[in-house]
Amino acid sequence: AATLEVPQRTPKTARQLKTSGTEADNSSSQSPLTKTPKARSPKIDRRSPRTPTSEKKRPGRVSEMETQLANLQEELKKAKDQLSQSELFQKRAHEEAEEAKRQLVEMSEKLQDSQRQLDEISASEESRLQELRKISQDRDRAWESELEAVQKHHSVDSAALAAAMNEVQKLKTQLEKAVDSEAYQAKYAESTHNEMLKSKLELSETLAIVEELKTQLKDSQDSEARALEIVSQTREQLEALKSTEETLRLEKAKALEAYESLTIELEKSKAQVDALEETVSKLQVNDGNPDEDDGDEDDKEELNRVKMEVENLRGELEGAEKRYQEEYIQSTLQIRSAYELVEQAKTESWEKVSILEANLENSKAEFEDLKAKLVEKEEKLQNILEENKQLNEKLEKTELTAVKDTEQARTESCQKVSILEANLEKSKAEVEDLNAKLAEKEERLQNISEENKHLNENLKKTELTEKATEDTTSLKKLEADLEDMKRFMFEKEAELQNITEENERLKMEKSQVNNEAVASAEAAKTAEKEALMKIDYLTEEADKSSKKVVRVTEQLDLAQAANAEMETELRRLKVQSDQWRKAAEAAAAMISGGNNGKFMERTGSLDSHTIGGKLNSPLSEDMEDESPKKKNGNMLKKIGVLLKKGQNLYVLEGKKL
Repeated sequence: AATLEVPQRTPKTARQLKTSGTEADNSSSQSPLTKTPKARSPKIDRRSPRTPTSEKKRPGRVSEMETQLANLQEELKKAKDQLSQSELFQKRAHEEAEEAKRQLVEMSEKLQDSQRQLDEISASEESRLQELRKISQDRDRAWESELEAVQKHHSVDSAALAAAMNEVQKLKTQLEKAVDSEAYQAKYAESTHNEMLKSKLELSETLAIVEELKTQLKDSQDSEARALEIVSQTREQLEALKSTEETLRLEKAKALEAYESLTIELEKSKAQVDALEETVSKLQVNDGNPDEDDGDEDDKEELNRVKMEVENLRGELEGAEKRYQEEYIQSTLQIRSAYELVEQAKTESWEKVSILEANLENSKAEFEDLKAKLVEKEEKLQNILEENKQLNEKLEKTELTAVKDTEQARTESCQKVSILEANLEKSKAEVEDLNAKLAEKEERLQNISEENKHLNENLKKTELTEKATEDTTSLKKLEADLEDMKRFMFEKEAELQNITEENERLKMEKSQVNNEAVASAEAAKTAEKEALMKIDYLTEEADKSSKKVVRVTEQLDLAQAANAEMETELRRLKVQSDQWRKAAEAAAAMISGGNNGKFMERTGSLDSHTIGGKLNSPLSEDMEDESPKKKNGNMLKKIGVLLKKGQNLYVLEGKKL
């Protein structure tokens, strides 16, 4: 009968077990939630990209890492929520423990009352009461030891929770540091972007300067073309002067021939005049001789004829002299006009030479400007090389601290940097070649300027000689000098054209080299900085966050397991305390019922769901037949049986849990 009555007397514990089962289900349903971050922890693929397509996928990987970080933050929030829930469960456990303590205090008070009643009833039952007291004391000690163990376990759990909270705070601080580092990286990226903008502005300024230089070169080319036109005009004028000089020479030769013929004729006429004068004198002598009267008439006729001839000859001589004077005047005028033309040509040539010298000086100034600009470009290239060295040092440092999976990408970046350095060295060599070529061109320009000075001195000398001498030899020298000047002018024009072409080619090569070097350096800088910084930072942060999330989840799992154990122990204590309370109430009811015969009423008044209500019929039947001592003994035996059954039930529940 007792075996059938015990499970019917504990419906309240079954309800509590159901509630505890639901709580265990909730805890079990929450525990996998805590374990989900392990399954959801991001697995970062640290394999370095070996192909250019994988390098293109880096922004996608960065976005994936950002999404993973967002997921990790959400999981951390969930872990925080679960920690708050665990704290709530702990509070509930504390409250339940306090309720158990309060119930224990009440039970102790009730036990003291029952002990007093037992002392007042009979001294014969003192031994049994002492045994009951010992049993109760042992149970109390057991309960106290269990409570102490529970408290110790709770303190351990609270310490674990405190450690978990500390780690959560550490995670918060680390997350704040990560956010600060992200802000710092954003600022660094902004500063690098500003530097890039500044470099772009500088490049635009250099391009504008190059365009200005191109316009200046075009202007110099136009001036050179004008100078060539002027030279061609001077050549035409010199050819015209040559033709006029040849005509003057021919006319002079003709005048000399006419002069010689006239002198010969004059000499002949003078000889004739002399002969005629002799004949006249002879005739005059003969006029003094009277014997010769007969021949007077003949002589007079001859004299008259001779006089007429002499007069004719004199007229011819005068005409010849006049013609000679006129021809001489004309030849002198022509010679003077020719000299004036030659002087005009000289002045024009001097002016043209001065213009050419000014152009040469301008070209020298342009070459000096180009030199200065080349020096500036070399300084910029040196700065770029220094920046590349700094980048190499940074890359080496990051290679030491980075993950093994990113080594291949870094080696590729190092190869790119080495290629860039080789390109920069090539550009340096090209710049040095350009400088050497410019030095050669400067030497050529100096030689040209010296030759121009010599030519100017020669021209001055030739002017002095031309003023000193007006003979044909001076004209020949002038022609030779003019031919030399023409030849020198042609040579200098050819050299100037070659120099301008080489300068244009050198400028084009220099601009191409500078543009290529700057573009390659900027592209390498931006690509390496962005890729390496993002990859390293994201990999490190992802590893740290994943490790921390795993730690937090493990700690949460441990805390939840401890909470579950505490809940099971508290349930066990509740069941045991309920059983002890019911047994004590039954014992007190039995003792009080043995005295005044109201056992059933007191048990019913204590609790409608206690053991007394279920033991109504058999106990009443036994009480009616037996004496009070026998009734008390039977009740104690039944209480012992009930306690044993309660322990067995507790063991079974513990095994099930």
